[in-house]
Amino acid sequence: KIANALDFSGLAAHADKTAGNLSGGMKRRLIIARALLHEPSVLFLDEPTVGLDASVRRTMWDFIRSINQDKRCTVLLTTHYIEEAEMLSDRVMIMDKAKIVTEGTAAGLKARVGKWALDIYRNGKTETEFFETRDAGLERLGALSDTASIRETNLEDVYLTITGRRIDA
Repeated sequence: KIANALDFSGLAAHADKTAGNLSGGMKRRLIIARALLHEPSVLFLDEPTVGLDASVRRTMWDFIRSINQDKRCTVLLTTHYIEEAEMLSDRVMIMDKAKIVTEGTAAGLKARVGKWALDIYRNGKTETEFFETRDAGLERLGALSDTASIRETNLEDVYLTITGRRIDA
């Protein structure tokens, strides 16, 4: 079982090393591999990529996806990284002040605020307006004299709209 867990986590080549001699990302994978030894049906991961650099974070995302797909294990993940929630989650719960304020699929939650966001930069601040279509956002953009940009909405937009404040890391 241990050899399989090390192989699955990509740590087989480092089996002779002590945990203290592994990188931060490898240590995280080792902790998760150890949890997988018991073949859980549900795995709880609390901020699994905090403090990891961007490339190691993406490697960890691939590892987490493989746990869900290959091990057929439900992964419950807490994160302050909105992009991470969008990339890894089938369903998302947004919490504010220790209470669940909304839940759903990422696409469903984003559709609640609008599919397109127009960020308007005015007086040193950013104001965001939401639109159902890109064309409607572009029409509004053309009517502005301020600097602005249009983009697809994300879960951060949902969080800000629902709570009225930025994410506390």
